[in-house]
Amino acid sequence: MSGYNREYSHIMIYILIHHSNKINTIEKTWRHLNFFQHEFYLNCRVPRVKPEDNKIRQIDVPWAGKSNGFTLLFEVLLMQLCCEMPVNAVFRLTNADDNKVWRMLQCYVEEARKHEDFSKTIKESTMIMLRCLLISNSAKQSM
Repeated sequence: MSGYNREYSHIMIYILIHHSNKINTIEKTWRHLNFFQHEFYLNCRVPRVKPEDNKIRQIDVPWAGKSNGFTLLFEVLLMQLCCEMPVNAVFRLTNADDNKVWRMLQCYVEEARKHEDFSKTIKESTMIMLRCLLISNSAKQSM
């Protein structure tokens, strides 16, 4: 359920399942960390519910990452590997779908850009420009 705090997702799952009309369940699969050299997948039937607002929602499971089909732990591994090696090598090493890896990276980069703050940088660059103008004006006046 998008828009809900992940910290309270287990409480929301309980409330929605027990106090809503359960519509049905959907079979979902997430790629997880490898078990030695074997790929590991989590399979789960995820309930869809219809709360009081009459909008059908799928329950967010706590292990799901931001991208579709990866667990949060697998995304952490991919992000750490992407920091240390080219992305092409990451999806060859993990045997993950290259498009999913790129979409995951794009999602986290967009999230990080939302939290960037350049206000101090702009103020400092403005101060530097003003100092340069003052120095050039004083140099012209002394000539």
